[in-house]
Amino acid sequence: MHKLSARLSVAATLVLLAFFFAWPIATASTIMAAGLGVTGSLLDVTMDPGTTHVHTMTVSNGYNFALDMGVEARGLGQGLDGLHIALTGGEDLSPFSALSYITEIDNTAFHLDAGDSQVVKATISVPSDATPGTRYACVYVYTQPIGEGEVGVSQATTVPFIVTVPDSVQVKIGDITGLTVSELKSGEPIEVSTTFKNMGTYHYKVTNQVTIKDGAGEVFSDAATELTASSIIPTFSRFLSMSCIPSNANKGLPPGEYLVVSKVMLEDGTVLDVETAGLTVPEWYKPPTPEPKEPREIDWPVVVIGILGALVLLIIVMYLILRRVRKSMMPSDGGVR
Repeated sequence: MHKLSARLSVAATLVLLAFFFAWPIATASTIMAAGLGVTGSLLDVTMDPGTTHVHTMTVSNGYNFALDMGVEARGLGQGLDGLHIALTGGEDLSPFSALSYITEIDNTAFHLDAGDSQVVKATISVPSDATPGTRYACVYVYTQPIGEGEVGVSQATTVPFIVTVPDSVQVKIGDITGLTVSELKSGEPIEVSTTFKNMGTYHYKVTNQVTIKDGAGEVFSDAATELTASSIIPTFSRFLSMSCIPSNANKGLPPGEYLVVSKVMLEDGTVLDVETAGLTVPEWYKPPTPEPKEPREIDWPVVVIGILGALVLLIIVMYLILRRVRKSMMPSDGGVR
C-alpha cells in the first residue's frame, strides 16, 4: 500500500507540473492565433494576354466573437512608411494599375462566427490587347465596424496582386524629391530625412547612404540604412530617415560649412539618385555621448521555469531508476505458474 501511495504521489506531482507548464503555452498560442487571418495573402503571377487566373484566399476569424466581412477589388497604393493602401477606383490613377484585371470576386460579403473561415476566389482576366509590363492591384478584406455606439472599429488587410505580362522590361529608376537636415543641437544625432520616388516601371527595395563632409572633402560621418523592408511600387514615394553621428566623437564638427550627401541605391549597389544639402555649424558640435551599458537584468520568470523544468526531469529520472531497482530486487518465481 505504501508503494502504491508513493507512486500515486509522484504521478500527481508530474501531472500538476505538466499542467503548470502547459497553461501559459496554451494561453500564448490562443492569443497569437486570435485576429483576422488571410491565407493566399500575395499573388505574383505572369500571365499572357487574353488569359484568366483564379486566386484562392481563405479568410479566418480568430476572435472569440462573430465578424461581418466585406471583400472588394481595389487599386494598390503605398504610404511614405511603405504600408499598403487600398485605393478606390477614383483614387487609383497609376498607369501601372491592374484594378480592371480583377473581374470577379465570388464572396464579397459574409458572416464569420468565432473560429470559422470562408474561401474567397478572385478572378484575374488579362485583356487580349494588354501590352508587356507589370501592373498592381489588391483585394481589400475588411470587417464591418465592431463595437456598439456611434464609434465602431474596423479591421482590414490587403492582398497585393502583381500581374506581369511577358516580355516586359523592368525599369528601375527614381528621384530624390526631398532632403532635409534637422536643426543642429549638440548632444543629439543629426537627423537627415530623404524622400525618394520610384519613377520606373517595376517595384524594388533601396538603401540610403548619408555622408557628411566639409568643403575639403574630409568625411565626418558616413552610414547607410538597412534595405527597406518592403519594395517601393512605381509612382509612389518612400520616406528614408538616418541618424548621423560623427565617427570621431572627440572631434565632433568644428564650426564651418559642410555638405550632407544623400545617396539612394538598389540592393546590388546601383546608384539611383544623389542629392546634396548644405549644413552650417555656427559653433562646435559635440555628438551624443554613448550611454553606458547597463548590466543585463535577470529574467526571473525564465529562470524559475528552467529550474522547475529541471526538477520535473529529475523526478522522472529518479522515479524510473527506483522502479527498475525495485523490480530487480523482487524474488523470482522460477518460471513456475
